[in-house]
Amino acid sequence: MRLTHFYTALLFATLLAGIAGCGPDDARGGAGKGAADAKKKLTRDEFRALVEGKNRKEVLEKVGKPSSTKIIVSGDEKWHFDQFVTDPITGKTQDAEIWFDKGEDTAKNLTFP
Repeated sequence: MRLTHFYTALLFATLLAGIAGCGPDDARGGAGKGAADAKKKLTRDEFRALVEGKNRKEVLEKVGKPSSTKIIVSGDEKWHFDQFVTDPITGKTQDAEIWFDKGEDTAKNLTFP
C-alpha cells in the first residue's frame, strides 16, 4: 500500500515538473515566443544583428513569430513586430519590420516605423 502511494506521488511530481517546463522559450534565447510575449526589448542594433541577412527560419529562431505578415503587390513580404525594439534616443519602444524581396528567403531590409 505504501509503495502504491509512493509511485502515485512520484508520478504526480514528474507530471507536474514536465508541465512546468512546457512553456515557450524567451524570444531572444530560443524559438517559440512571438513578439508580443517578449519581456526585454531589443535595441535597434541588437535586432539588426540578429536578423539582417538571415533566412525566414533563422529569423523565427532568433526573435520568434512576427505580430503580422503581409505580401504587397510587388510580391515582397513584410514581417511586422509590434513594440519590439527601443529607440536609442528616446528609449521608447517601437515597431520593427523585416522585408523579404519577392522570391528571396533572406531578410533584405529593416525598418522601424
